[in-house]
Amino acid sequence: MDRSPQQDRALAVEAPARMPRWFWLLPILTLAAWFPIQPYWASDDFFALCWASDFRNVLRDFTGPWYGAEDLFFFYRPLITLSLWLELQLVGAHPFLAHFDNALAHAGSAMLVGCMWRRWLSDGYAFGAGLVWALSPTHVGAIAWAIARTDGFSCLLALSSVLLFCRSLEGVSRRAASLLAFGLALCCKETVLPLPVLLGLVAFARSTAGSPITRAITAARATWPHFALLAAYLGWRIACLGRMGGYDAAEHHALPMARGLVDYAAGLVNPCWWVPMLLDFRFGPMPPWNLAALGFLPAALGVVFCMRRSRIGALLLSIAWFLCASVPMASFFAQSDNHHNLRYFCLAFVGLAGLVAIGGRIAIGLALAAACAGLWVVRVEQSSADAQSRDMHAQLLRMQDDGMPFPWFVAGLPHQSPNGVALQLHFGIDRLLEPPFGKGGGKVFAHRPTFAAHGAVDLTEKEGVPIVPPLGTTMRFVDSGILATVQRSDIQELVLQCPDVVNCSSEALYRLNDKTEPVRIATPGVRTEAMRLTFFTASGYLGALVPNHAPADSPDGLVDLLTFFQQAQWKPGNELIRGLEPSTIMDLVPDFPVLIEGGSFADGVFTATHRARRMVTFHFDRGLPKVMRGGK
Repeated sequence: MDRSPQQDRALAVEAPARMPRWFWLLPILTLAAWFPIQPYWASDDFFALCWASDFRNVLRDFTGPWYGAEDLFFFYRPLITLSLWLELQLVGAHPFLAHFDNALAHAGSAMLVGCMWRRWLSDGYAFGAGLVWALSPTHVGAIAWAIARTDGFSCLLALSSVLLFCRSLEGVSRRAASLLAFGLALCCKETVLPLPVLLGLVAFARSTAGSPITRAITAARATWPHFALLAAYLGWRIACLGRMGGYDAAEHHALPMARGLVDYAAGLVNPCWWVPMLLDFRFGPMPPWNLAALGFLPAALGVVFCMRRSRIGALLLSIAWFLCASVPMASFFAQSDNHHNLRYFCLAFVGLAGLVAIGGRIAIGLALAAACAGLWVVRVEQSSADAQSRDMHAQLLRMQDDGMPFPWFVAGLPHQSPNGVALQLHFGIDRLLEPPFGKGGGKVFAHRPTFAAHGAVDLTEKEGVPIVPPLGTTMRFVDSGILATVQRSDIQELVLQCPDVVNCSSEALYRLNDKTEPVRIATPGVRTEAMRLTFFTASGYLGALVPNHAPADSPDGLVDLLTFFQQAQWKPGNELIRGLEPSTIMDLVPDFPVLIEGGSFADGVFTATHRARRMVTFHFDRGLPKVMRGGK
């Protein structure tokens, strides 16, 4: 539908002067600051690349949930899988190209941020806004973590849509291209859902003719194609996923959410608020006057200068942009203590970067000083973490070549770097030896507590030596070296009376719940106060202590599986079987070897006196989440 002449006059705006050539320094400086230096895979990169190596999976992601995980990841991100597949075809599992593409996308976004703010600020200040946004250490996850390109790629495409929309307002027909960029952004991540509203804000702020109501109406008319595309996307998304999907809300209480949003805004404009070392750096003996407090000065100057220079419109645009673009992250507002979540605000930060730039040269200079200091810290720690992960992975591959018996139970695999800046070997441990990384054929389990939940279920002995399961090979990383643990603890045998494989498939669990097929694990001749069952998964182990289920006068021990699954908790308030749900979906094969022990429990500590000399495999299937929801 064409706009009327009245609408054209209402929206007619003057295009900014031709962009100066020196503006190209913005993406060049950004790329130089984030250029990959011997990067490596982290967290679920192993999971993602293993999935993307099969083109059939790429096609599945266009018509179904991401990774095919219909009970865990209710995301629709097919272009991310496609991008990984393309890189695998070009360079295989070498990590440089994936990380370079992330940095390149970030450099393009920095250019677009500067170009957008040229509509309200001088070239110099707009350049400053782009540079403040580009050099912020809050982007480290989206660039140095390959699969987190969801944030960088979606932001690049969303900002492209914004700039093309601005060109349409300025008389250059770019509406179709803007719609295309928006559609592609929607195929990368859900954080771009508010884009039509952001375009409406831009149209309102750029128009000058008519009353505010007239400007709002004409802005809405200019953005209706984007709203229509959004509606079509939501319909397709629900058809593919069976529901709207996205992240599950952790807390929806107004006060914690409001505090969390303020914390996120503080972390974005002031890296000293969360970056290790900078947070602890203080001027003199007075704790309140530290670098973290001074880091808010650039944003404060921006607000003050807006008032002095009558730039209320730019101030309101920057704040409204941030608030609107933050809506998809509402589920995380109350989790502001996790600085990794700052990468989700990649698009929202565009507004705050403009707010800082309005403060002038001093504000921009101070913000860049804080950003560069933080950038140096996070890049050094990221580089160290990547080097450690690369070395660990290489040693595991060598151990595979040496023919060490499987399955492997590997201790010492770090979730993240010491200061928590960089993610490391977190998810997808069972893919470390699989194509495209290795030749495959061996099961690998992380010998560490899942969710870092220490307590009664802690399989370490003195000096952190792991308890050795009676199966396969147990290894331990010590000072980046792998040691095969061959000496097992001298402990009495716990004889088990049960099958080697316990069927916990969906149908078997239904029968167990209906009490038509009871399953019991007996320990004839041994009756202990408590029994501990520990399940090993790719991400780590989790288990529970249970009392003896045998009659009081029985000399034997007994674990009734139905009672166990109904009552066992891996930590207070968390059912063990629900803790297994992610692993039944994420692990290559949902078969979990279980270490069974008997012993005493006092003062919150379990002391094993008997240990089985065989492990029982609990066989699950992908339908466990459906069983837990009560479905058939």
